[in-house]
Amino acid sequence: MLIYGILILTAFITGACACFFFRPYYFKLILTLLLVTFLNEMIAAPLLHEEYSIRQNVAYNVFSLIDMSVWLFIFYKLNTGYKVQKSVLPVTVVIFVYTFVELFFLKGWEVLHSDSFRLYEIFIITLSIIYLYRILKQEYYVISFDPFFWMCAACLLYHSILILTFTSTQN
Repeated sequence: MLIYGILILTAFITGACACFFFRPYYFKLILTLLLVTFLNEMIAAPLLHEEYSIRQNVAYNVFSLIDMSVWLFIFYKLNTGYKVQKSVLPVTVVIFVYTFVELFFLKGWEVLHSDSFRLYEIFIITLSIIYLYRILKQEYYVISFDPFFWMCAACLLYHSILILTFTSTQN
């Protein structure tokens, strides 16, 4: 757990330094999300479990709602001016409705909402592929200066692994 906390803090510090070079406010949202991740993983989830005997999944479910909101907003803004932006909001509503149905009626807050989270992951993977395909179609493009390329590549890798994890394990 300590190594995980150090990794999150390292990513936070690296992200804080990168905000000086890359100005889009989306990165400030990601930086804030890293800080919330650290607080959730190191303080909130263990405190709920040890002090109040509440399962850690409650903290993870609350955090996932914040996480999903931030990333869907980032991809909404990233696709400004493109046709795909029109589909982000309706699909986001469907994802959140399904998430709340799963949390309130199907599984409860003490079980991770992995079914609706898979739907979210598929959508993030799709949006990442759409962005990467859009820049691939350009005749000349320097990816080393595009932070969104690296962000979408990371989302593609991370959510592909996460969807496999949620599909292959049981709650």
